[in-house]
Amino acid sequence: MSSIDLSSSTTIQPAQKTPTDDAWRIVITEVIHLLGLFLTHARHAKGARATHVLFDQLVKRLDMLAKMPGHDGGMILRRIGSTAGGGPGKPDYFFLFGDLAFSCRDALVRNAKNANRISYLSGALEQACGYFQEQGIHAIYMQLPGRSEKAIDQLRLSLNIVARFRQAVESNASITFHYFGRAMTVPLIFDASARPDPNLTLVAGLNSLSSVNMRELIKQADAFRILSPRPQQTAPAVNSYNQIFSVRSLRSQLIQPLIEINNLPWMLLDSDRVTDRGNESTPVAQLPQNGQALENNGCSDPAERPIVLEDVVQPDIVAHFLRSCLDTKDAKAYAAIDALRQYDYTSTGTGGLGKHFSSVSLLLHALDKHDSGALPRERLVAYLHNLLERIPETVLNCLTVQRRALKIEKQGRTVLVGMLHPSLADLLLLVKQAAALRHKMTVARAHTFNTGLNPTILGKFVRLNAPDALRLENCLASLLTERGDCDRNVLATHIDLLAEDGDGIFAMLWCYLRLAQQESDRCAFMDGLLLISEHLPTLQASLGLLLCDVFQFPIDVAPSDRNAFRIASQMLRTMHKESLYIRSTPEEVLAVRKSLNPTLVKFASERMDIDAIRTLSKFDALRQALFIGMVDHAPAAEGQDVASLFHMQREGLILMVLAGGNAAHRVLREALAYYGDFRSEIYQDPRCAHYLPDCMAQLRVVLRGMIRLGRTQDIALLKKVEQFGSQWMALDAVPGFARSVKKTMQWVAPAIRAIQVRCHD
Repeated sequence: MSSIDLSSSTTIQPAQKTPTDDAWRIVITEVIHLLGLFLTHARHAKGARATHVLFDQLVKRLDMLAKMPGHDGGMILRRIGSTAGGGPGKPDYFFLFGDLAFSCRDALVRNAKNANRISYLSGALEQACGYFQEQGIHAIYMQLPGRSEKAIDQLRLSLNIVARFRQAVESNASITFHYFGRAMTVPLIFDASARPDPNLTLVAGLNSLSSVNMRELIKQADAFRILSPRPQQTAPAVNSYNQIFSVRSLRSQLIQPLIEINNLPWMLLDSDRVTDRGNESTPVAQLPQNGQALENNGCSDPAERPIVLEDVVQPDIVAHFLRSCLDTKDAKAYAAIDALRQYDYTSTGTGGLGKHFSSVSLLLHALDKHDSGALPRERLVAYLHNLLERIPETVLNCLTVQRRALKIEKQGRTVLVGMLHPSLADLLLLVKQAAALRHKMTVARAHTFNTGLNPTILGKFVRLNAPDALRLENCLASLLTERGDCDRNVLATHIDLLAEDGDGIFAMLWCYLRLAQQESDRCAFMDGLLLISEHLPTLQASLGLLLCDVFQFPIDVAPSDRNAFRIASQMLRTMHKESLYIRSTPEEVLAVRKSLNPTLVKFASERMDIDAIRTLSKFDALRQALFIGMVDHAPAAEGQDVASLFHMQREGLILMVLAGGNAAHRVLREALAYYGDFRSEIYQDPRCAHYLPDCMAQLRVVLRGMIRLGRTQDIALLKKVEQFGSQWMALDAVPGFARSVKKTMQWVAPAIRAIQVRCHD
């Protein structure tokens, strides 16, 4: 590519009516030409001084470009095919900066019509595009450095590395050159798939990292990748470079390059092939900002992202992730990982079970000692939960856990095996409770409530003598009236009997509510459960049963989940003014503080924190079911329609707010990122337009919940919600919707203030 003196190029004059797009287009064209010219000359130069003049000219053009209104500081070039009439060998590139977008073909046509004084740009532009194609550059994202000397020097170093990258790949050697008196050696870096990566190589060069350091960095990024959500249809595929800079703890220690190669979202769908998108226009909202694609979940750190439960239960993925989090010198922990994969949990015998649980406890303790945060332990707990559910019921019945001590019944004798890690002990208790509940459900399926109950069947649920069991049978027979309601007066006369084994009665009614097909039947059982819960001496066992049932099937959404959420919320409160027949919890309970049962609140919070991933997955499944229902418009089963799902989610969010805890906060934060982002699919998909008021109502519950549970990291999300207010009101011209938006936005400022006060204290 021949050198051209640009010192006398066109000077931009202020437009009299509107900004002169042609003038800005000329400057962008000059920038592209200078970029190609610099990369061409630098790849053969021994040092950076040889291209010093070219770089200065490039910086001057970038400084001019910074004065153009309506840009965010980033320029994009991407390959879109071949120029018209140019044959397959001549590529065409699409350029985007701010609101100005054009292709190489468009620029050539415009230049041909302009005066001779800029006709040289046609040839220069073709030369630059030819160079990009020759070097395998299909997309470039470049940030303007501004006038910061530090940023300008980083851009200069980055361009020198990019210019020599292809040659380093061909020779499979490090990049070496002189950089103003310094001998620079930048290792060629390969990604997690063993492919040379220009962006990772830039990271190594800018941060003075060796290939060993980069391998460790990529290893950490790959471990975090496992925790990331599955890519949606519009989301970019994950690569090591993007994953590194999506992790707060990693990106805070690194200099991120101002230029990125082949790293746009559509390029990542298949990094081995360039997709020809023709002249398709690219919406600005889908382009990366600051070098990274927009995330529609509002969370930049994997610790805050929804985790895919299907990935959690994959043995190879879990083993790889755990090894990346542990000290390589901890041989016992590594052996425990192998033992975890090899043990047969479906075995009908208890031999070796105690020793295996000791090994698992050792692994959990090793993770606790390693400074890797809560994520590794959460992931292991979720995996263990899945494994423990495979243990046959006959084996579970032989296991007893008391104060973390594991006892196994062998040949009529109970043997103390040893102490378990608290997380493992909690999981075993959960699994045993879930197995007992499934057994009760089996009994309920085999015997209908109206005609199948007798003292023998009742004995499978409750511990009562024969006369009391007969009285209970008569009592329950009168529970359902001809109207399908719960007869409160009849039930009240038997409260003393029900209280004798209230937890057993509660479990039985809950099983029949789960099986009820009609809404009227569910309401009757619901009323009965609420009445009984008011008179139970202790509620912990019944509350534990509800939470166990809801979260034992985290990827399924059942109509009874809504009832479980509502009953659990009422159990946490010592006073509730709502009528028994109100089918939803009043929003005002979100302000309740004094009339809460602290013991039950603590129990519920800790129970949901045992396996936080299951708690998060339940609400993720609920959001997915809601979105499918909104866009599908297909007839749904009773209790599974969109309105019912919205009510279910609302009840669940209220429970999270009242219970609190880490898992509850993360559920609330994910809901804030989803319902509080104007760019979310529920607001942008026209098929969801009918449900905008419902989405706003969900957001209002979340915002009020943030007053109680919000943390410092939530303030940024809350401020974004406030900024979207006018855009939401523009979605629907109905005055009622605008009022709903304003009513919702009124809770943003109180949430921010509450967080600030709480953090200050």
